[in-house]
Amino acid sequence: MAKSGKFMKQPAKAEKKKGKGGRAFLIVLILLLTLLLDNVLEIQLSPVLWVLVFSAVLSCVLGFLLSSLFFTPIARLSHAMRQVGRGDFSIQMNSRSRIREVRDLYENFNLMTRELGATEIIQSDFVSNVSHEFKTPINAIEGYAMLLQDGQQSEEQALYVRKILLNTHRLNELVG
Repeated sequence: MAKSGKFMKQPAKAEKKKGKGGRAFLIVLILLLTLLLDNVLEIQLSPVLWVLVFSAVLSCVLGFLLSSLFFTPIARLSHAMRQVGRGDFSIQMNSRSRIREVRDLYENFNLMTRELGATEIIQSDFVSNVSHEFKTPINAIEGYAMLLQDGQQSEEQALYVRKILLNTHRLNELVG
């Protein structure tokens, strides 16, 4: 359960780091473009070549921005799914994404984890109740067998009583 608190804090830190790294990447890219343009302005290039260079640079920048906008939330969701796969159903995801589908995906993930958590509680309650319901009659049978053991009985009857006591003891250990 404590894992979910850690999990919710770590992606936020990772996003901040990636955001700073993305800004640094853009600054370096702009500086390189400025240097390139200073050197290229001295060279006479055809307008078609300028359009190609500008398009290539613009597509790289847009590709980087769009991939970080889309793939960062997906990577966070993937990490959360691994946690759920390990049995931690307390994880809840918060999305600040501008993409509606990503927000919907996070909401559905949260619904799934809540339902899985509720199912886990129901299952453990069921096992606990069934365990209790088995213990009562097993203890009664064991008590009656102990009373029979104290009385007079034939060799065959004594064997049956010992078997009853052995099996009730084994069942009590199974039920816990």
